[in-house]
Amino acid sequence: MNDKNAMGEIALVDIGAGVVDIALFSGNIIKNISNISVGGNNISNDLAICGGFSFLEADNIKKYMQEIVNLYLQIILYRIRLELEL
Repeated sequence: MNDKNAMGEIALVDIGAGVVDIALFSGNIIKNISNISVGGNNISNDLAICGGFSFLEADNIKKYMQEIVNLYLQIILYRIRLELEL
């Protein structure tokens, strides 16, 4: 984080292969740190099972679709910010 984005409340999310780490900041101060024991490999495995793909094929599909998923998440976060401002 830098001075430009240190104001307000921010969630920093790191999606790893097996764990999602989440850090919540308020005014450049850490308020909470947690993790979820689910990660990118779980998504690839679910795609493989549900789509009938090999794990490698599913992982490649996930990586290809990453830009679309990131855009979708940005829209969701924008809507959350709008609701919090009300």
